[in-house]
Amino acid sequence: MKTQNPHYRDQVRAIFDNAPFIADLGLVLSDLGPGWCETVLPVVPKHLQQDGYVHAGWCRRRRPTTRRAARRGRWSGRTRWS
Repeated sequence: MKTQNPHYRDQVRAIFDNAPFIADLGLVLSDLGPGWCETVLPVVPKHLQQDGYVHAGWCRRRRPTTRRAARRGRWSGRTRWS
């Protein structure tokens, strides 16, 4: 896929580097390209419910953040975040 945004790599990395909540969760950008990115979200004790299962909010937060970052790599300028 060809990107219209030659600076997409820096912009996508900035999404993760400049978001305190994402950093607190531990979501890490592991790889990216035009129109896609890959994240890693390790499970640590603070992500667990009282019964030992991973909190659903932890699981749910990864997908939209990763999807939005991937969109940044496809279009130039600002994108609409959904």
